[in-house]
Amino acid sequence: MFINPAYNVNRVSGFLNYCCSLQAQIKQPRWHCLPPFPVLLYICAHNFYNYMKYSQSIGVVAVLALIGVCFIPWAYVASVNITITGLHAGDFGKPGLMAIIFGCVNAILFATPKIWAKRTNVFIAAIVLSWSIRNFIVITACPGGDCPQKEAGIYLQALLSFIILIMALLPKIELPKEES
Repeated sequence: MFINPAYNVNRVSGFLNYCCSLQAQIKQPRWHCLPPFPVLLYICAHNFYNYMKYSQSIGVVAVLALIGVCFIPWAYVASVNITITGLHAGDFGKPGLMAIIFGCVNAILFATPKIWAKRTNVFIAAIVLSWSIRNFIVITACPGGDCPQKEAGIYLQALLSFIILIMALLPKIELPKEES
């Protein structure tokens, strides 16, 4: 059964306009006009299928962005005047190198239209996310009371790793149909 998402959005937006007009009649602020949770769930459920077909492309773009983030500053330690990036972190080694290697594996698995590749991709994406969380904890820790100043890169690598995992969990792949 095909459900036209534009029709559903128009129908729901009409319902929202009706709710807002009722709120305006009783003189409540505009933010009270939020839709109830079941309406939001309905919107998400019927429009999510259209966005899922782009999950593999979004995953590859997120991997490329993660590789780029490994080259921008993650933190700055003022006491020793050092800028920590993914590939130059002083005593921490090269924390972005593992993200780059596993990110390349993720990109290959995103592009492979096989069931085994999608299942392996979830596992590798979970490793990338856990390594990202490890990097965030280790690099932003305060050893000896000397706290580094967090830069945008440390937040971006955590966010992009999370996006990669979400996109790995949402593969768009056609399964073979069973003959009955």
